[in-house]
Amino acid sequence: MSRASTVPPDAAAVAPPPVVIVAEAAGSRSEPVAAALRTWAGDLLEVRATADGAAAVDAADEAVAAGRRVAIVAVDDDLPDRRGTDVLAELQTRDGLATASGLLVTPRASLPALDPALRAMAIHAMLTRPWEPTVLAGVAGALLARHLIERGAPEDDPAWALVPLADRARARLHAELSHPPDGRGTHGGHFLLGDELEPDEIETLLVRAVDRALGHPPRIVVEPGTVLVEEGEHVGGVYLVVDGRVALTHREGQREVLLHEASTGPVLGLLSLTQREPAFLTCRAVTRVRAIPLTLNQLGIAFDAEPAVATLFTQVLLSSLAARHRRADELQLEVDRLNRSLAEERDELSRALADLAAAQTRLIESARLSTLGELAAGIAHELNNPSAALGRAAAHLADDLDLALRGHVDDALLDAVAGARTARPRSTSEHRALRRALADALGDRQVADRALAAGVTDPDEARALLARDPGPGGLAERERFRRVGEDLRSVEAAATRVVELVRALRAHVREEQEDAEPTEVDVVGSIEDALRLLGHRIGDAEVHRAYAEVPPVTGHAGALQQVWTNLLANALDAVAEQPGPHTIEVAVRLDGGDVVVEVADDGPGIAPDHLERIFEPRFTTKGGRVAFGLGLGLVIAKGVVERHHGTISLRSEPGRTCAEVRLPAAPEGSTDG
Repeated sequence: MSRASTVPPDAAAVAPPPVVIVAEAAGSRSEPVAAALRTWAGDLLEVRATADGAAAVDAADEAVAAGRRVAIVAVDDDLPDRRGTDVLAELQTRDGLATASGLLVTPRASLPALDPALRAMAIHAMLTRPWEPTVLAGVAGALLARHLIERGAPEDDPAWALVPLADRARARLHAELSHPPDGRGTHGGHFLLGDELEPDEIETLLVRAVDRALGHPPRIVVEPGTVLVEEGEHVGGVYLVVDGRVALTHREGQREVLLHEASTGPVLGLLSLTQREPAFLTCRAVTRVRAIPLTLNQLGIAFDAEPAVATLFTQVLLSSLAARHRRADELQLEVDRLNRSLAEERDELSRALADLAAAQTRLIESARLSTLGELAAGIAHELNNPSAALGRAAAHLADDLDLALRGHVDDALLDAVAGARTARPRSTSEHRALRRALADALGDRQVADRALAAGVTDPDEARALLARDPGPGGLAERERFRRVGEDLRSVEAAATRVVELVRALRAHVREEQEDAEPTEVDVVGSIEDALRLLGHRIGDAEVHRAYAEVPPVTGHAGALQQVWTNLLANALDAVAEQPGPHTIEVAVRLDGGDVVVEVADDGPGIAPDHLERIFEPRFTTKGGRVAFGLGLGLVIAKGVVERHHGTISLRSEPGRTCAEVRLPAAPEGSTDG
């Protein structure tokens, strides 16, 4: 907030700097305002500090008597002898202080309590505690601009150096407010039908007309969160918003419902004022707001003194009412849509409750499913045979498809099926590099995508296939056969996953060892299989892959795939709790002799007390919302990892949760068992 002096010695001697009076009680709860203003102003302003209201009035009178310019009077609202609002109101009546800007420093972010001082035009800005130095500098710069322009300070006045460019431009605009409008729009034709002006232009003309009629009444500057109109309180006047944004809310029980923001309009409080009723809505600043407080009497004076005020005021009000009416219609349509959606969800919930009641009845009637272990064992037993049959059927289907088509279709198509079944999934970086190379060679990115989907990486082969499209032997036919192979791979992977899941679940419940021989497992390939099976749940989430070249691990492919599936599903559940695009990061790297897999999401994170219990059986972080499951996903995953002589851990903070799995790499020279 510091600023070096820019005043030439001879200029300082000729014209002493403007004076700033500060009244604040000793032992301020934050950095003293006087000290902060001295740091900001350097020697471009003279800051005089006082400890109470009476001393502030005396200091202002002494400065005026000495022929000095008083630019700003900053007063704490809680002075030992009187309220700061009373001090500012008294100073407003003193000779020589008409161009001094009043700044009130207060812990109360509400304007209705300050209404008398506002109506007396004594407060031009309000600073709420605790304040930031940059905020104080911005408010002080705007107030100094008002003083300088009302004093008619020349452009070379050194004090202008403290005024930001935006406030300088605003001050110059104020200087033009005494000139009549340019005659466009409002002064030609009917004010509803013949207007060429945009709403913001009409609002600018209204401000100018009010300034002409009332002699440029003071603006107040308030920070975000400040209440301008309080619901249930009587309104003593209206606010004409010059710039900034406000929101209108209404209390419903313990909730505050937002009704208008973009459709608020620049005139606030008129409805309650004219009906002589307490305010129905609360008006709160969303951004920094500059507004002109006007009493009903001042409005009447403005209407009589400047005929354009009534016309412009009517236009602004009609525009605001139209915007609010449109907003009300949109809300009604949204309510109707939500009611229909709610009815559908209610029906689905009724069906779910009926199914749940039936399942609960069956569970109670079955004595052998009285414990979770017995339930898991029964599920494993029931799934074992159909899952094994599914696996065999997938293998036979691939063989029979090859025999049935052999001799009837080109061998290249059968090779495409076989290649898709056995191909190692490409990483994202590999896929992008191949697509870029193909697109450069073929001159068509869409054709490059089709070629990669057909398993073709050679540009000449892609051109040959494209030349035969859409007939036999063309690129489209190759794509179809390639998809058949990929579908077979997915079916086989799903069957293997179910079989291994049943075996893992049975081993977890009965503490049995898996009887299948371990093999060398390609970690990246098993992760890609899990991502493929979860493709329907990924939705708008973007999966970022970072795969390093790593050796295989020794273990059971289906069990490890279930680990990746559980971790990815948890990540997808986490990001689904918050709107907006999300990212799932999957990384594979080698650390010493361990293959390390990390699955991270940018969801809300896990509370520290929950993180300690995350691997406990039947503990879930999904409480309070509809979610189905036994709370065993991470428990089973932990058991699988430990049986593979590895470790699993979670770390979490707001905005990022990362699960890390470490597995020992397979010894070099080992073979599949």
